[in-house]
Amino acid sequence: MFFRGIGVALTLSCAGCAVTIPPGHAGVLVTPSGVQPEVVEEGLALVGPLSHVDVYDVRGQQRTEDLQAIAADGAPIIARASIVTYSLVRRELPALEREIGPRYYEVIIEPIARASVRDVLAVGRS
Repeated sequence: MFFRGIGVALTLSCAGCAVTIPPGHAGVLVTPSGVQPEVVEEGLALVGPLSHVDVYDVRGQQRTEDLQAIAADGAPIIARASIVTYSLVRRELPALEREIGPRYYEVIIEPIARASVRDVLAVGRS
C-alpha cells in the first residue's frame, strides 16, 4: 500500500514533465532560473515540474489587418491589408521569449504593419 501511494504521487508530480512540440513549431524552455538558450525542437521533450515551454509557430504566417483612417476630406477610410507575411527564426526564439514573449505579434509586427498601411494611405491623399 505504501509503495502504491508513492507510485501515484510520482505519477502525478511528473504529469506535467513532458511536452509535445508539433511539426512546424519550436519551443522555448522557461525554468525558474530564466529562459534557456537552447530551442526545443519538434517532438517530445521532458520538462521539469516547475518549468514550462512556450511553443512558437515557425512556419510562414499571414495575417489580415484592418485599419480605419480619416481622409483629407473627412471621409472614413477602411483599409484591409492581407499582405502581412512573416516567419520566426528558430535560433532567435530564446531572445524573443526573453525580451517580448508570446505576444510578439501585437508588440512588434502589428505596429509596423499598421504604420506601413498608414504610409500607403497618406501617399494616396497627396
